[in-house]
Amino acid sequence: MIPFVAGWMLWARLHQLHTGDAALVYYTDYFRYEVYNFSLKTLHLFLWKNLDGLVSSLGYLILPNVATSLFMKILAELIGVAMISGVVRMIRKRQAVHYAMYAAGAAFMLVIWHFPPNERFVLPLAPLGFAGLVTEMEHFFGMARAGMRHRDRSQRVASVVMVSLAALVLLGAFALQGYVGGAFMNETEQQQRKRNIDHRGAYAWIRANLPHDAAVIAYNDPVMYLYTGRRSISRPLPPYIWYTEDHAAAVSLYAELATYARAHGASYVYYTTADLRRDMDDSNTRDIETSIRSNPELTVIHESGIGTIYRVEAEDQLHPDTALIASPAAGH
Repeated sequence: MIPFVAGWMLWARLHQLHTGDAALVYYTDYFRYEVYNFSLKTLHLFLWKNLDGLVSSLGYLILPNVATSLFMKILAELIGVAMISGVVRMIRKRQAVHYAMYAAGAAFMLVIWHFPPNERFVLPLAPLGFAGLVTEMEHFFGMARAGMRHRDRSQRVASVVMVSLAALVLLGAFALQGYVGGAFMNETEQQQRKRNIDHRGAYAWIRANLPHDAAVIAYNDPVMYLYTGRRSISRPLPPYIWYTEDHAAAVSLYAELATYARAHGASYVYYTTADLRRDMDDSNTRDIETSIRSNPELTVIHESGIGTIYRVEAEDQLHPDTALIASPAAGH
């Protein structure tokens, strides 16, 4: 595969867009976007949060992350640690060595990358993680059996308690998996269907009412283009804001949405209440929505369910007296 991979990387490099615009770098250059988000001052935050995300996400493959709970996160991280410990035992037995080498490289990249590794990023490591968990459980229950045969009664009681707790966690994980595959997925599907209906209503309005050459700022810009034929670009939220928990910077980015739109040739903004809920907590999102709603440079022209379409006012319309007070050009 190396010639094909190298050829593609060379072609991509030769045809790469050279720009200093952070929004366009987001679309075209992962490495430069890494440099844009990363700094030595925030290195410890990146490493700590990514390592935490890597271990907990491995555990969430077994114990689905359907509730924001510190207790559930601790259980998930215990499962993740058990997976890693089991993989180490497998390597010592010369089992799945090549897969473990790949997993080590992938884990290293996820820990230094500018985005927290959630379940979808660790999914390629799932088979190895599951095998590691089985191996670790075999070792754990082997130790527990030995403890149950110990002459000391306290050792036997401790072993029974530990086995019971481990069995309870595993049974709870299986029950949670069943819930996720049933009622939770049905509820999520219904919510997504309602959002899609709102989105499609807005897209239909855009097709019917906006000029064919209009450009729109939209969170899900590829889908906007596919449904409407209108050019679109999103407002990327740099990951460093999440790592540093810089609430003010997040709000400021969207407070300047009209300026961003004009700088990228867009005359309209499509924003929905579902846009940032996946990436940010409710307090941040509410403040951002307030800043958009109160922006005098954005005028509501259509609302459809969860979505609102704004017109970006031109600067000369915001400052109509500019032409009257501007100094005359040289030579006139």
